[in-house]
Amino acid sequence: MGRLVTPADWLSVSRVHLEFRCGPDGAWTLTWLRGSRPGPSAEVRLTTAGRTRPVAHGGTAPLPGGGSGEIVVQDRAEPRGVDVGFSHDVRDVSVRPTAPTPAAGVPPTPS
Repeated sequence: MGRLVTPADWLSVSRVHLEFRCGPDGAWTLTWLRGSRPGPSAEVRLTTAGRTRPVAHGGTAPLPGGGSGEIVVQDRAEPRGVDVGFSHDVRDVSVRPTAPTPAAGVPPTPS
């Protein structure tokens, strides 16, 4: 899990905005955490595969496996924003039997 923290002077925006979570299946999600205010003072947009969509305040959106994109947090009160690019590298983590590796300086045991 990771969290994106906005600059300290963004008093109108919750200090901790976005939470990135990896589930047990390796799928990542983005959650826009609710702050102490009832409504958002920013807008969050997620762009993947050339498509941009808003992320709901308090909502969760899946991030594409093996893909990349951009998350934009735009302050509604000021002309400022934060752009975060991401890339999800999918690796083969399947289990394969391998021969044990001997410790350094220890000769392998004959079979």
